[in-house]
Amino acid sequence: MSVFSLALDPGKKNTQYMHEVWEIEQGLPQNAVYTIVQTREGYLWLGTEEGLVRFDGVHFEIYDKRKVKQLTNNKIYALCEDREGNLWIGTYGGGLTRLDTKNGKFTTFTEKQNLLSNNQVTKLCEDNEGNLWIGTESGLNRMKAGKITG
Repeated sequence: MSVFSLALDPGKKNTQYMHEVWEIEQGLPQNAVYTIVQTREGYLWLGTEEGLVRFDGVHFEIYDKRKVKQLTNNKIYALCEDREGNLWIGTYGGGLTRLDTKNGKFTTFTEKQNLLSNNQVTKLCEDNEGNLWIGTESGLNRMKAGKITG
């Protein structure tokens, strides 16, 4: 078994590397980013306390509860792209939201609908079988074939 890893060249000084910082001045809704995922389309999606942000390398597009009614809370703490290309968005207080990237439709799953154990979603992960694991403040949930179990 071989292990492949990338690291900085120890023969170079840190000043020889380029480093860019993106903040409010460049278009972020606020400076704290809690989660990042790069989707197969190449976008960087960022989770902040002021909403979901899509970054194409030049421009930031903000998705928040003012723009997307299904996002009932702007605190985005977890992101995951599934094998179908959907973006799963874990909010801290607004449950779990799926963005179907094929049609741009947002769908939200909440505790109130008896779909989640808690609306504070802190972790998301898809396993090798296509199950979405949802970590909440009250425990772990699994979405299998479109159904969530606790």
